[in-house]
Amino acid sequence: MSTWHIVFFPPTGERDSPYDYILSLSDESEKAKIIHRLETLSKIEIGDWPNTWIHKLTDKIYQLTAGQIRLMYCLDYGTIVILYACRKVKRKTRRKDIARAEAHYDRYMSQKKG
Repeated sequence: MSTWHIVFFPPTGERDSPYDYILSLSDESEKAKIIHRLETLSKIEIGDWPNTWIHKLTDKIYQLTAGQIRLMYCLDYGTIVILYACRKVKRKTRRKDIARAEAHYDRYMSQKKG
């Protein structure tokens, strides 16, 4: 049984959809690693998540690394919301990638309320 539900926002078909980004990857092993890590997180309690995969970026946004791919996400009452996906360019996450994830977070929360 799954502990966490996974949602991609913006949804498929929209600009910057993390789901579409993952599907567009040409390296099948990268896709498999992402799927494996998301499935693993969805099945275990947050305290048991591998700390080498997870990094806190801001108060509300976290990062999951899978090879050379970074997934930025937030937690929303039993749901992991994948907000943005990008390729790792430098050791440190680029400010513009964090800003994109923050914009998606704000949009997600405003749509939830409204």
